[in-house]
Amino acid sequence: MYPFSVLMSIYKGDNPSFLDNSLNSIFKQTLLPNEIVLIKDGILNKKLNSVVDNYARANTIPFKIIENKKNRGLGYSLKVGVEASSNEIIARMDADDISRDYRFERQLKLMSSMPNIDVLGSNIDEFSGDISNIICKRVVPEKDNAIKLFLKYRSPFNHPTVVFKKSKVLKSGNYSEYFRNMQDYDLWIRMAIDGCIFHNIQESLLFFRQSKNLYKRRSGIKYIKYELKLINNMKRNKVVNVIEYFFLLLSRLPIRILPSLIREVIYKILIRKWI
Repeated sequence: MYPFSVLMSIYKGDNPSFLDNSLNSIFKQTLLPNEIVLIKDGILNKKLNSVVDNYARANTIPFKIIENKKNRGLGYSLKVGVEASSNEIIARMDADDISRDYRFERQLKLMSSMPNIDVLGSNIDEFSGDISNIICKRVVPEKDNAIKLFLKYRSPFNHPTVVFKKSKVLKSGNYSEYFRNMQDYDLWIRMAIDGCIFHNIQESLLFFRQSKNLYKRRSGIKYIKYELKLINNMKRNKVVNVIEYFFLLLSRLPIRILPSLIREVIYKILIRKWI
């Protein structure tokens, strides 16, 4: 199987205990990466630095640590991380999620047997508090055609689960720092336009931690501006037709000004499968 890197970005607002759980899940994998590219997005507190140092000193997996002088956001940090990765295959991981022990082995085996795949994701189990408390699943389409149809309306990947080819991401322009909270969706759109091949494994390979402000982050004027720019880009590049374009404007933008509680209910009904 291919050698691969794990790409993670952390910032001062991350929880040290959650970060410890996340890194531990990488070190417990049945197939280990040969490097972890970790972006420190701005100045971190002592507890976060201590967690990183403890794992880096273990020497089980080499760390490549890059420090932003100030907080630049996830899109910028991932862009830097992709460029710094030593391997063609890069696996994403967030600082508060937990991968199943066999996640990387399952994904790398599939990419080895289907080398035409450029981005590979999976379903997720969403939990609250402890991974024994699974609340719901987010199920995404499996095959390329279905994924690209789904992409017209919502992000077709669970971002922390993806494994992708560095060369294809760079060819499509890499992550953008100008789409906060939507940098992954923007990248998938550009990669789809470039003809990249997508796939999702139809099982949950990652435990996704539900944060209290998950739905609050998906609101406000700034978020509407990012989403409007994204929708306009899809129309300009003929990802959506005129009818689909106006459907997106009427169905997505009003949700961003609704109270967080109502928006949460809508997401739960339309997007998640509840346990």
